[in-house]
Amino acid sequence: MPKVTDNQPRRRERPLKRLPSILVGVFLTLYALFFGYRTLASIVYPYPIEYGEGAVLYEVYHISLNDPWFLYKDNSTSPYRAAIYSPLFYYTAAPPTWLLGGPSFAPGRVISVLSALLSGFLIYRAARLQELLVRISNREQRIRLGWRTALCAAVLPFGTAPVYAWGALYKPDMLAVALSLSAIFVVYLYIERSDPRDTVIFVPGYDEAVARRLGLSEADAAAADYRRRAAYITQATWAAMGAGLLCALAFFTKQSALAAPSAIFFFLALRERRLALYFAVAFVGLTTTLVVLFQPLTDGQFFTHVVSYNGQSYEVEWLFTALGFLIGTHPVLLLFSLIYLAGEFRLIKFWGRSNALPGIWPLYFLVALFVTLTVGKVGANLNYYIELLFIASLLSWWLLARLLAARQTLRLSLDDLQFIIRRSKTNPKPANPQSSIVNRQSSISYATLAMLLMFGQLVLLHHIPIVADGANTPGPLSWQPGPEVAATVRQLAARGPMLAEDSGWLAVERIPTDLDDSFVFGQLAKDGQWSQQNFLKELAGGKYKAVMLEMAVPDETEEAELERLAQSGNYSPFPGRFSPEMLAQFKQNFKLEKRLGKYVFLSPKS
Repeated sequence: MPKVTDNQPRRRERPLKRLPSILVGVFLTLYALFFGYRTLASIVYPYPIEYGEGAVLYEVYHISLNDPWFLYKDNSTSPYRAAIYSPLFYYTAAPPTWLLGGPSFAPGRVISVLSALLSGFLIYRAARLQELLVRISNREQRIRLGWRTALCAAVLPFGTAPVYAWGALYKPDMLAVALSLSAIFVVYLYIERSDPRDTVIFVPGYDEAVARRLGLSEADAAAADYRRRAAYITQATWAAMGAGLLCALAFFTKQSALAAPSAIFFFLALRERRLALYFAVAFVGLTTTLVVLFQPLTDGQFFTHVVSYNGQSYEVEWLFTALGFLIGTHPVLLLFSLIYLAGEFRLIKFWGRSNALPGIWPLYFLVALFVTLTVGKVGANLNYYIELLFIASLLSWWLLARLLAARQTLRLSLDDLQFIIRRSKTNPKPANPQSSIVNRQSSISYATLAMLLMFGQLVLLHHIPIVADGANTPGPLSWQPGPEVAATVRQLAARGPMLAEDSGWLAVERIPTDLDDSFVFGQLAKDGQWSQQNFLKELAGGKYKAVMLEMAVPDETEEAELERLAQSGNYSPFPGRFSPEMLAQFKQNFKLEKRLGKYVFLSPKS
């Protein structure tokens, strides 16, 4: 057998060097499959999965009944309605609901899934198109991501808990994110990448070099440059206006979708002020037109629902809890994004004539990061992180692509490490300073280390189906006894008017309700924005023949404990749903009729 020399790699060493990449690829594939399972399970599941879906479905169903102005009603008398989102998602989901002939969660969930897939595709295209500046063998070169690396950037958001949990729900969040990402991508493709002056590092004499190579005179070169510049401005003008319209549509899908327009305006103002003006005209023009249209058609209630009804109190403790979850479950993703930003912003000059200006994606990330501070608003959830994590995935894989191309190594000395540890414990002076010279030295590439960290990031995530944390993915072991709950709802509703903490159970059975969003009206009553006195009188007067509540207990609570809580009456719905005065009326005037899982059904005592 021939002897293998030390400078020849052994056959088993090559796959070991690729092991971090293999592990990352395997886990990304698993998370993509998990999201696929979540998608299919959610679309075919006919009942609510997450609180808030039901109120949206209730509004959409009534729009589909030839009542396009059902949204944004006055709430001085019953029935009480809270359409807290801008109208685009409602009207997008209404036509398929009408075609199906009745209320169904499937159309809206399909819209959310398609929006999520579009968002992933935009991340893939952006990842492929970017030209990254990398120092290879002491030379600065430009590289582009291969399709595998770009695919990892597109799939990674689906391996995050917020996108997994909210990417298939009957809510407007994913549609708003998809429209925002579309606007950013338009600016990136037709303005940032197409700018004839746009280079990462300013190259002096660029036009003169081109002119000499082509044999053009100075006047010819100037004329050619002018024509190129004029063509770019025309294209960029249309792109800026198109991005403004897309941002306005995102805003009219969810009124908190302001990260994209803020980032775009700042980006354009730094590059070409007239483009910022065109963008602002398109965005503000369409937004103003829609507001002027909806405000009189809803008797002045549009602004009340969309703005005033979203003015819940702000709690710093809730903010720290939410940010703790974001950082605790996505630390590597956020760290890589910040490292990429640090590298990009070293080249930026915010004043003077320079092409080294911030890109749209880094600006978008910073604005989206700032938006996460709004999660301190009571009722905010993981959906406020969706936008940020899509951008963080893109920036993280751009960083990884640079590391993979550069192949720089980090030298590690075991002897030095042991010496440092011993010295930190005993603090002796070394007898021979040369003893700390590397005797056993190893090296690891920055790319390998980064891939190992990315693998650790994927291991931290916790949304495997059936044991999903907070996502309640429908399945054979789901705690939701859907058909039994729906049958009980139909049975009790036959007695007369019924209230439900989650109006989605009433919506799918086409049962009307006087209170379509218990959380919103509970908060409005608490903040003094809605008078609940008439509702409390009707509640105490015996108008309602049944009440359906969901006990606020962990998913893993045993049946015996659920039964004990139900029989003793020591249960309560999730915080904020219904006002304290409403809950007191339930305790005083209603008794336990039946329990199914976490759901309790109450009937009048008399």
